[in-house]
Amino acid sequence: MALGYFVPNLFNPDRGFIATCLLAGAQEILMFGVPALLLLKGLGESKESVKSIVRAPDPYTAGLSLLSSVAYVLSAVIIASVTYVMLEGLGIKPVIPEPFTPEALPELLVALVMSALIPAICEETFFRYALPMLFERKLSRRHSVLLSSLIFSALHLSLVAVPMLMVMSLLMHRVFDRHKNLILLFIFHGMYNFSVLLFNYTKAEPGFSAALLSIAVFVIATKFLLREEA
Repeated sequence: MALGYFVPNLFNPDRGFIATCLLAGAQEILMFGVPALLLLKGLGESKESVKSIVRAPDPYTAGLSLLSSVAYVLSAVIIASVTYVMLEGLGIKPVIPEPFTPEALPELLVALVMSALIPAICEETFFRYALPMLFERKLSRRHSVLLSSLIFSALHLSLVAVPMLMVMSLLMHRVFDRHKNLILLFIFHGMYNFSVLLFNYTKAEPGFSAALLSIAVFVIATKFLLREEA
């Protein structure tokens, strides 16, 4: 994980967008993908157990995960905006990270794989499956989920983003507990990342009404996604 954290510092800081994407993908694999596999192996998780939770979801559930994810993009913006105002009210001037913006279609396609899909797979496997399993050796499921979510949010190194990342993480844990399927988490997380990239690429500026509609869609889609079968 330490190697993955320092990898980008070994390369030219003026590297182009595609090189940055490639390094970001390698960093995710080193920091979270490989550790997740090592943790699962060390905890004695069998291939059969892993295969049982990495399976194709039914189209209805996959569609709900996709819809909930896209709607959460603007919902997250609202949460981050409220957080920013609250922090300023407390006298804290939060730093806003520079947007990661592809300027051409090839850059968007590379970012789709290296900055959306790979992070989704690596982070969900590590934070929603392997790490909680490790914590559950000493802690309850609830405390393991909370601790994993706090670490996930903190490692993004953005104070403004912590609440919206906590909401996302806790939701992913609920979805996993409900469906026992990592693919649904990959879909949600990957589509969320790609939607942010797409918004940056198109330089879209949705209004407040669109954000409110997104919140409503997110709540409804998530409710159906988590609904227990009759």
